[in-house]
Amino acid sequence: MLLQTPKGLSARFRLDVRVRHEVVAVDPVARTVIVHEVDTAREYVESFDELV
Repeated sequence: MLLQTPKGLSARFRLDVRVRHEVVAVDPVARTVIVHEVDTAREYVESFDELV
């Protein structure tokens, strides 16, 4: 188990870490996710290479 900040994970592992965001749907064929931003209630589609 690691204790890391989002900035540390980005620098060390090249991960895109987003806090206060929630994935509400995954489309593995299109390789996209629908993301809900908690603070603003905005939803948007984001593409991905790999999900962890």
